[in-house]
Parts: sequence; structure tokens; C-alpha cells
Amino acid sequence: MVILLFILFLILTVITYIVFKKDIMAPPFIFCAMYTFSIGLALTEYSNWELSSYSFSAFSIYFGGAIIFVMMAVLSNQSINALYGTSDYIFKENEIKNQYVNKFFLLLIIVVDLVALVLLIKDVKSLTGGGSLSHMMEVYRSLTSYSSKAQLPGYDQQLTKFVTASAYICGFLLINNFMSKNYNKYILLLALPEIIYCIYSIYLSNRLNLLQLIAALVVYYCFLKSVKNGNIIGSVKLLFKVLIVFITMLLLFYLIRLMVGRTSSSGTGVIDYLAMYVGGPVKLFDLYMQNPLKSDFWGKETFYGLIRNLRSFGLVNFPDYISHKEFRSINGIGLGNIYTAYRPWIADFGIGGMLILQSIFGLFFNSLYFLIKKINYYHHIFLLILYGYVITPVFMHPIDDHFYSMFFNLGFVSYLIIFYLIYWILTRKFKI
Repeated sequence: MVILLFILFLILTVITYIVFKKDIMAPPFIFCAMYTFSIGLALTEYSNWELSSYSFSAFSIYFGGAIIFVMMAVLSNQSINALYGTSDYIFKENEIKNQYVNKFFLLLIIVVDLVALVLLIKDVKSLTGGGSLSHMMEVYRSLTSYSSKAQLPGYDQQLTKFVTASAYICGFLLINNFMSKNYNKYILLLALPEIIYCIYSIYLSNRLNLLQLIAALVVYYCFLKSVKNGNIIGSVKLLFKVLIVFITMLLLFYLIRLMVGRTSSSGTGVIDYLAMYVGGPVKLFDLYMQNPLKSDFWGKETFYGLIRNLRSFGLVNFPDYISHKEFRSINGIGLGNIYTAYRPWIADFGIGGMLILQSIFGLFFNSLYFLIKKINYYHHIFLLILYGYVITPVFMHPIDDHFYSMFFNLGFVSYLIIFYLIYWILTRKFKI
């Protein structure tokens, strides 16, 4: 049955590519392509994971969830076409322009990023007891994954937002100004916040941050390529470039595994390792549907961030808890504890709630994307930067939910404020 599921997702990927005018940035294409890749990697472990006995319930939710997302894409596209016309905004060639960057504030941002990195390294060493980077990351991941008390100081958590926002903003400006071909030697300074963010993420033992940043940079590149050359998002050449970046990104994910404390995988090959992390949720979700666990209070897994906010204000009396899910195995093979985005929704609200949450998820991202395509988004740079940051839950859906946990909390509001402030001061001319 899982082979049939792979074939159906492969067909859906081709259909969405054709129906949405060969637009590789269209959310339905990204959604179906990512699931196709995840299921394809799972098939490499077909015998070891007993995928021949894949449950009908897991099959139905996988395929049904994709149909819902594609339907929301069609509905969003048709509704926006009815309001704004059927034609997307058409760019003329060479419309891309060099964006002004305030050098003083860029240097100030880099200094703050470096200070944040130094403080993080100091606090991680203090929390873990020091040692090699690999040892510290293994201890850090173990401490923070299984205890809500072993956490970094509050200032590290706030500085993380600053480092994150500066990386995305400077990443966009770097790509834009490089493509404009009207830049000076200072353009290389725009690369420093991204480099610092990558090192910062490694010390947080969080490789997903790196993948999300790269995904956002690819989104920026594709949008800006259309501005530069005139709406060529559907070009085959661009598709191959994205595939090369995607493959490189996965190899990087594998190569730095020991650096971030995944020492148990030292003898694991690249295909087996990627199958575990990207394809593992396929089998884990199947195991979950065969033996489901239900949350003991409202929104426990889905709205973890929101519940923490409400709890801190004394508005709810839910117990303190960590967000990590149970680990599962098959035939003595540990598969981890990542179950796709559907798992927390079903655990909290059942199948009916999952259908509603998936519909909202699809409606939001598809409406946002098709609305952006109707306007001259190059006149709304901040919106474009923010879009690259928030679109990552579509890429990550086969792995875990990054939408409701990411958006529905006060932390996201502070992210929006920090994003805007950094963008505003960085692109304004001030006399110092």
C-alpha cells in the first residue's frame, strides 16, 4: 500500500506542476514534492520497516491531507483570480535594483550577532560541562529534550530572535544586490549574519534551522529571478538549480551530524541516515495510527507555545511539560519521534480536528502565495522577506508541524517586530 501511496504522490506532484503553470514555488507543488521525497526515502527501508503492512488509516490520512491541500490551493487561486483578475503581475526584464544597506547599522548588527554567539557558547559550555563540540551538543540535546528545567538563560532565547531575523533579512539583501550587479565590496558583509546564524544553530544542536534558512534563500532567489528576467519561475533550468541546492542541503545535513551530537550514527551511510530522518515519519505515523496516544488536555502538542504563554500569565493551570513525543521502533530499529504534522493534530483533536487544521493550513499558505503573485511584490520587500521565513512549514509538513506551534504564540509576534525593526534601520539612510 505504501508503494501505491508513493505513486499517487508522484502523480500529484506532476499534476500540481502542470496545473499551477510549472511554478515550482507554488505551495501545492512543494507540499506534494516533499511528501514524494519522504515516502521515496522510506521505501529504501521497505523490508526493515515492514512497510508491506502499511495501515489503511495512515494511507488515507496521507493521501487525504494532500487532496485537502491541493483543493485549498485551487479554491484560493480561483477566489483571488475572481477578485484581482486571472493574470499575475508581469515583471519586465532587469527590474531588479540594488537595495540600499546602511553600513553603520549592518556593522552594528554583526557585532550584536557575534556577542549573541559568544554568550550562547559560554552558556552551552556552562550547561553541559564543556568538552568537545560533539560531546557538548550530545549532552545539551539530551538535557533540553527531556527536562523543562535545563534551559538556556532568557537573554539567549531573545537574542536568538535577533540572530535569526538578521540572517533572513541580510540573506535576502545579499541575493538581491548580487543579482542587481550594481554592488560594492561591502556586499560580502551581508553574508556574515547568515554564517553566524549557522554556527549559532550548530551550538543549539538544531540542523533544522539551517535547512529552513536555505529553503528561504531558495525562495528569495526564485522570486528575484522572476523580477530580474521576467516571470521565469517555471523554467526547467531554475528547477535543476533548485534540485542541486536541495541535494547539497541534504548532504550538509548528513555531514554535520556528528558535529551536533548525533554520535550514534557514526557508521551510518548517507542514504540510510536520510531515510531515518526524512522517511522515518512515514513508518512512525503508521505505528502511531496503529497504537495512538491521546493528549490529556486541550492543544497539548499543537499549541505548545501558546499554552506556555497562557500558563506564564496564569490563565491556565496546565502542568509544565516538554514538547518531545515518545520514541518508537520496529524490529529493534529505533525510528525516532518525528511523526509528520498530522500527529499532534490527531492527538489533540482527533481526525475531525485534523481535517479542519489541515484545511486552515492549506487555505492560509495558498492564499498568501497567490495573493503575492497578483501584486508587484518587489515593491513590498519586507513582505517578501517575511514570506520566505513563514513558508517553511510547507516544506517541513512531512516531518512535523511548524505552523501552529510557530505562529500561535507571543514569540511569533516578537519575531515580527524584530524583523521589521532590523529591516527598517538597515535599509534607511540616517546621518550619524
